Amino acid sequence: MLHRVIGRAGSGKTTYLLAVLREALQDGADCIVLVPEQQSLETERLLSETLGDGYNMHCEVLNFERLPNRVAREYGGLARTYIDDSGRDLLMSVVLERLSPQLAEYGGVCADGDFIRKALSAIAALKAAGIDADALELAAARLGGGSARLAAKLTDLCAILRAYGDAFPEGLSDTYDALTLLAAELPEKPFFAGKFVFVDGFYNFTGQEHAILDALIPQSAETYVAFTADDGDDSGIFSKNVSSAERLAFSNRPFADVYLPDNRRVASAALRCLETHLWSEPSPAFDAPPDGLAVVACPDPFAQAEAVCSEVLRRVRAGSRYRDIAVTMRTTDGQSELIAGMLAVHGVPTFVSVKKPVVTEPFFSFLLASLDVVCTDFSAPSVKKYIKSGFSGLGVRESDLLLRYVSMWSLRGRRSYEQVWPMHPDGYRAELNRRDASVLRLINGARARVSDALQTLCEDLAADGLTVGSALRALYRHVESSGAPARLAAQAEALRRRGEEESALRLSQLWDIFVGLCDQFYTVCPDAPVTPARFRELFRLAAEEKSVGSIPASLDAVTVGPAELLRAGGVRHLIVAGVNDGVFPASPSDRGLFDSDELVALEGCGCAFGESADEQIDAERFLFYAVASLPSESLTLLYTNTDALGARLRPSIGVLRILALFPSLKTHMFGSVPADLFFSRRSTADRLHLLHDPAPVRALLAEKGMPPTAAGPISDPAAALTGNAQAAVRLTPSRMDTYTYCPFSYFGRYVLGLKNSNKATFARPEIGTFVHALLETFVQGRMRDGVFAQPAPEEIDAEVERLTDAYLAGLSAVPESANRRFRYTFSKLKKTMKLLLQNLSDELANCAFVPSAFELKMGMGDGAEGLRYTTDSGATITLSGIADRVDLYQRGGKTYVRVVDYKTGVKVFDRSALENGLDLQMFYYLFAYCRADRSGNTLPAGVLYVPAKLPQLSVRGGESEEELSRALEKGFARSGLLLADAEIIRAMDPAGEGRFLPARFKKDGSFYSGSSVADLERLGRLERQIDRYIRKIGDCIACGEMRVSPLVLDDTHIAYHERTAGQHYENLKNGSPLVIAFANLEKKQGYRFRGNVVLHVDDDIYNEQVKVAEEKGTKKPAVIPVLEVTEIQDLASGPTAGKTIAKD
Repeated sequence: MLHRVIGRAGSGKTTYLLAVLREALQDGADCIVLVPEQQSLETERLLSETLGDGYNMHCEVLNFERLPNRVAREYGGLARTYIDDSGRDLLMSVVLERLSPQLAEYGGVCADGDFIRKALSAIAALKAAGIDADALELAAARLGGGSARLAAKLTDLCAILRAYGDAFPEGLSDTYDALTLLAAELPEKPFFAGKFVFVDGFYNFTGQEHAILDALIPQSAETYVAFTADDGDDSGIFSKNVSSAERLAFSNRPFADVYLPDNRRVASAALRCLETHLWSEPSPAFDAPPDGLAVVACPDPFAQAEAVCSEVLRRVRAGSRYRDIAVTMRTTDGQSELIAGMLAVHGVPTFVSVKKPVVTEPFFSFLLASLDVVCTDFSAPSVKKYIKSGFSGLGVRESDLLLRYVSMWSLRGRRSYEQVWPMHPDGYRAELNRRDASVLRLINGARARVSDALQTLCEDLAADGLTVGSALRALYRHVESSGAPARLAAQAEALRRRGEEESALRLSQLWDIFVGLCDQFYTVCPDAPVTPARFRELFRLAAEEKSVGSIPASLDAVTVGPAELLRAGGVRHLIVAGVNDGVFPASPSDRGLFDSDELVALEGCGCAFGESADEQIDAERFLFYAVASLPSESLTLLYTNTDALGARLRPSIGVLRILALFPSLKTHMFGSVPADLFFSRRSTADRLHLLHDPAPVRALLAEKGMPPTAAGPISDPAAALTGNAQAAVRLTPSRMDTYTYCPFSYFGRYVLGLKNSNKATFARPEIGTFVHALLETFVQGRMRDGVFAQPAPEEIDAEVERLTDAYLAGLSAVPESANRRFRYTFSKLKKTMKLLLQNLSDELANCAFVPSAFELKMGMGDGAEGLRYTTDSGATITLSGIADRVDLYQRGGKTYVRVVDYKTGVKVFDRSALENGLDLQMFYYLFAYCRADRSGNTLPAGVLYVPAKLPQLSVRGGESEEELSRALEKGFARSGLLLADAEIIRAMDPAGEGRFLPARFKKDGSFYSGSSVADLERLGRLERQIDRYIRKIGDCIACGEMRVSPLVLDDTHIAYHERTAGQHYENLKNGSPLVIAFANLEKKQGYRFRGNVVLHVDDDIYNEQVKVAEEKGTKKPAVIPVLEVTEIQDLASGPTAGKTIAKD
């Protein structure tokens, strides 16, 4: 007899079923408990705790998925072989490939993996609803010409359904048919005869599940089915559940009902009110303080993850166990990983109930990358994936060197990997030294190992008559020959030795999953002809259906998982993350082959399957209700104000309903009080050092029993580079600029030694090396007894050709593919150098300053003396560098020094840069050279930037040769800062007209206002300013101050380096607004900047920032977005967060 146990969430349905189950077992009855698959483990644990360890002698926990095989085992000889999800994907892909020419509506998308899964999903829904191909044909006929496209869709789907069914090999069955077949067999197999059956945890049932219940109820002694329903509720959230209960009763009369009207789960009046009135209209206002209920707004997903940690640890400190707490969200989409990762960082044991796709595991990345390498002819991305999987057999250093080399020289093609690579491992450089040759040997050894490992796979997949079976055998041989099985086993064993049993178990499953995939291929389509690319598609399609899960490693852990898998089971405190508009409850969407209107039309034709938009809305509202009603003590809802990209988000309708139901409930802004941010030892270590006055926070931590630890972030003194502030710090001007632009970039490049995989291009660094070498050789070669011998134009041309040929001869091998581009680059360079050398010759022929040193090493042991400082904290700072050229001039027993720098980029002298501690290089060389003379007779004459690139001319047409010559002269105009001494300036340029200097004279002998000059007093102040800045930088580095800092161009412009040219770049190109935010954790303040964006590519701003990236050792930016600030918003925590405080 059927017993319907009906009640709302928390009414005690499971408790009632357990009581009846206990009585039945005491009376000696055999019992079966049917629950959803994901609840099986939890139900077994609950029964063990409630009934004792011996309960399973007469009670069995089953689910609909396991039931067909369980019945088959009971009766023997009739067990079927079912294909899994991967096998279904393979079979459907093969069917659609063959069927596509016959399909009017779907013929063009049959090869698409998303369509394959949508077609399978539609077939699953049809079979679950008991709809066959004949019914589809009938529905298509009923539609007639009124809906031609829908009729065409049905006709195609009918053909797919029939072809899919006919394609099953003999002896193989579809899991989608398992319950239908079992329902037909149960009258002949009285598996449930005389047993008590308890069905719990289901909200409603599919057509197939109803058929099973209709078959088992007459057999069983008694059947109890729990329904979360209330037919007196007019909100619509229970409509599907009520319909399912009515359908079951209609087919199984007589029946008895047990109504459970009271909420027995919660003691809190607020949570009781929430369960009763969440979606009811009208709903009464709950005026009392809503104990156990909280709504928290978080700035972004990262802060939301911190808010979860803060709430979890707050509950644990209050006496709860970790297992009493659950964290859920509507969809995982990376949220569960972020939250679980944050919990792990803060020492919270966690069980993530989300299965991880195997295609993200290194072993399967290796399998897929192996096929990618073959199909893309050793493309760089596929080789990178293959090597980074960790199963290539290469060590870490070999892998890094090989990948960097491949990326640098843009290498691809199997033939390329079969040849020895002769190019320099650092790009366009001179001949190999001993270290370079050793690195190149290592690279070539790694290349040969990769080529040899993949050679057999390439040959096997290129064989004639390739089939799925032969391709699979080739892949299996490749996997075995690579040693992957042994490597997997070794990795799992290493994890076990470290006590990471859960991770070891997950790793051990991967080989079994791979073997299972092979079985599915051989079972479904072993003889299907394929190309290597088609086999790769099939293997990827099948592998994407596989996932690997785990069981809780600890009985006391926080459960993190999606809302649809969450059921009541001892959850005292529930944290729901991501409760944003359109996310939870989710907005309706057309996820299948038919849209909402088409599903409604099909229901009218007798083919009801899938959910219309209205049904999806009701289902989402019910799921939100079920989740909100789940905890017994507290419910915390979190939403974010922005997504990960900064787009604004709103709270969901569920949050708004709760705020309306509880007027006294106020949204808490996460981060508005110290307790939010200082919730663990780790969070304390990360933030405490940022506070100007940490005493109040220390008192708060003492109350929580959380004394701060010494651990901290990189910028904490405990993380100093050498462990103490009395460090010896070696700096160069470029290192100082790197630190000034961003301390963390300094840390990455010079402390961690990180390098980018730059392309081997003859770009600015290489051009600079060439130009410096040529200029040094040329000027040195023209000096005759301290006087520059001016050459004739034809001598300059010949000298440039000779010096260029000599430089090129010294370079290591250049790949054939780069020769044409290489020759073009050098043809432009030679033209530039001829013009520049003519200009330099004209200057030096009349200049009293004599070039006295070239590529002068300073502070490097064998050159000029550098600068040394001892800071107030005791740190010792040593500066070193190489000056391009030093010119000297004697006057009155004094030596005047001019430092010259050749610039192949767009660098010019910038006073504001000096004020911000940037571009100190030239002045460091100048003052260091002067300071080395202890007599005080060496004085600074200034610094000079000499452009060494071909000027860009704007030509209208018709210009005279003299006009073009003047335009070229402007392109070679110098910049810098010179001593404001007329005699010194005329010693540099007797004419004083500013042709070669950034200074020129008026008729009265004074300087024009635009002249870049400074007297000795000002230069002295500049020297002292630079000294102070060097000491400051040294102290910061010695103390480990390595924060990330932004790049502010001026009072109204902020820029950053967009390096990926990915979706951010595309969004900006398409007009997406840019928002840049800054925050001060110490003061709990921040600002958001909005404005107009200009994307800079291939202009002066871009070129300057490329130079910055090169000096900092960061990736070359794809574009420089510059934000012209037009609006500033205050982000200080509180109700006014986001308020506009300035707007243009």
